[in-house]
Amino acid sequence: VPLCLLHWTEQGIAFLDMWSVRRKPYSLALTEPWSELLQPRLEAEAEAMLLQFQEHIHWLRSQIGNPAVALAEDYFVYLPPVGYLPIGNSGFGELAFFGAHAPSSTIPLQLGLSLSVLRKALPREAVRVVGQDQADTQTVPFAVYRHSPQHQYVLFARSAKAEVIAKDVYFDNQECQLPAVDSVQGAIEALCHQLKSCCTIVISPGPNWAQPLQ
Repeated sequence: VPLCLLHWTEQGIAFLDMWSVRRKPYSLALTEPWSELLQPRLEAEAEAMLLQFQEHIHWLRSQIGNPAVALAEDYFVYLPPVGYLPIGNSGFGELAFFGAHAPSSTIPLQLGLSLSVLRKALPREAVRVVGQDQADTQTVPFAVYRHSPQHQYVLFARSAKAEVIAKDVYFDNQECQLPAVDSVQGAIEALCHQLKSCCTIVISPGPNWAQPLQ
């Protein structure tokens, strides 16, 4: 089992990096050609990616004068599919750090749901970081979750084609009979178009008869 990656130069040891090569042991599957697709190996590599990033980001925070303005594109070629970013005092910008990969806002998340997000995102592939000037290219976005203003970390997780999104969820259109709709996303869009069209306002006798018009 490799213990670390050692960068040794004529001037001495430049750095040691454990998790880029270290893996927890796992049993090989009987079908050896498919081992890279099976869960034990995926779990070992995903765990190593996460731990390597956490070690790197904590070291980086101690080396940068003002981490709050640091960008991932300046220090990383890849980001793991999921991880914890230190924020707050002497921490990184919870959205600014991700640059072109950043969402528009953080998502509130109950602390007890963190494990679910972590497990779902771990098997996904690492994300190649693109610069701000490449934001118009196809960029993998991250979701950034925050538990509370008091927490000194945010949890980030990449999106993936395997995510359950509205356009992939079947919609039973028998009752509503929206034209050419067979998914939840289609129903949302159809309702959105209806709301932008004409509407009916019902006026009833009484002291507040004008309220519906307002």
